[in-house]
Amino acid sequence: MPEAFLLLRLEGPPRLKDLLAVEGVAEAYAVKGEFNAVARLRAECLDGLMGAVERIKGLRFVRSAVTLIIYK
Repeated sequence: MPEAFLLLRLEGPPRLKDLLAVEGVAEAYAVKGEFNAVARLRAECLDGLMGAVERIKGLRFVRSAVTLIIYK
């Protein structure tokens, strides 16, 4: 099962509830530093994982994102 971390820069306060509502988001946390939030994604296949990344990047409050795919 493919997994990834998504490091997010958001406008305004972290909206974890909205991130968790996106299909493929398993966990989401507010963080301090260069990024406002971190999301852990899980999907059945790599295409599904990348679909979740694109859905998150399409949210109006997401300014930028860095994707880190987990290799096991």
